[in-house]
Amino acid sequence: MQETYLCKTDLGEIEISRTILAHAILSAVNQMDGQVLVTSKKGKLLAAGGKRGSADETDCLEIDDRGGALVVRVYLAVRFGLSMKQVTDSLAGKIRKNMLKEIGVSPASTIIHVTGTLAKKMAPRDIEYRINYED
Repeated sequence: MQETYLCKTDLGEIEISRTILAHAILSAVNQMDGQVLVTSKKGKLLAAGGKRGSADETDCLEIDDRGGALVVRVYLAVRFGLSMKQVTDSLAGKIRKNMLKEIGVSPASTIIHVTGTLAKKMAPRDIEYRINYED
């Protein structure tokens, strides 16, 4: 797993660590007011209350560097009764906004992988939403 990523900005190239990217992405998840919860790739809910950017929380993320353009993949569960399309679109917008604000780099593509819906129990799902950005 890559620990730093080289990104191109208006001012030149910068090197960004994985924990900084994870902080920007996970703060977007926290802004969703409990509508989504981070999971592992297999759909297991991650322990709450960990340190920001700890290895346990970054297991829900995959970040690919494709020639200076970042592709972000997040694994999560959506609360039962919510529109997955609306929730994932809102989350993708918040991820993009947070990355632009904190790092100055926008992801080329955001992939949100819904591993389950959560009511009283976790119901497994395998749905992927991809949002590509033109700029």
